[in-house]
Amino acid sequence: MEDHRYRPAILAALEAHGVRPTPASDPRRVYELVKSLYAFEIRGLKADFRKLDPAFGPETRRFFADANRRLLDRYAVLRVPPHEWVER
Repeated sequence: MEDHRYRPAILAALEAHGVRPTPASDPRRVYELVKSLYAFEIRGLKADFRKLDPAFGPETRRFFADANRRLLDRYAVLRVPPHEWVER
């Protein structure tokens, strides 16, 4: 089993989502976990907007897009490929 030394900035970003990988944690699996958390939140966000406007009209879509951008910013760690999460 390979030990991984996660970069401090990555560990801080993961901690914001309640994820605390150990040196034994494969970065690809941790990445998939965080991606699943994002997908769960985006589905909930979309469901909330559909409750407000079942037709999901243009104005609702615009507000949804803004909310989605904010959510993406919270999950900025997903913009970094998992192989760059660790020090070589």
